[in-house]
Amino acid sequence: MPQRRIEDWKLKEILRLKFGRGLSIRLISQSVDVSVGCVQNYLCRANAAGVSWPIPEDRSQSELWNLIFPEPPTKSSSSIVQPDWWEILLKHGMIKVTLRQLWQEYRANCPTGYAYSHFCSLYTEFLKKDIEDVDLDDDE
Repeated sequence: MPQRRIEDWKLKEILRLKFGRGLSIRLISQSVDVSVGCVQNYLCRANAAGVSWPIPEDRSQSELWNLIFPEPPTKSSSSIVQPDWWEILLKHGMIKVTLRQLWQEYRANCPTGYAYSHFCSLYTEFLKKDIEDVDLDDDE
């Protein structure tokens, strides 16, 4: 279950004051004694989760928290799209194309892909492992 940052009653009170009474964020902040940023964050999350007022009576407090603070999706390495390292190698050999630019292109096509540092590590491993295995002699 997500970590609770404020008391349970404060979350419901924020929702009630905004959706039920239409108060401003600043007034809500003063009323429940939390920061304006906290109120904005909770309301934004509630909107994104489709939480409305009044909250259904059959909805438990933990269900409400799980709606507003869902568990982040687990990212397994097998679900990450692998870059085409040979294409990266060819493009990286071109003038004025940096590895960062190639990573940005990769992330534009695969937003859940590798972070830049991991991308660079994998590229270095590719260079060490796969390039050494290539036979460049065409004479045979």
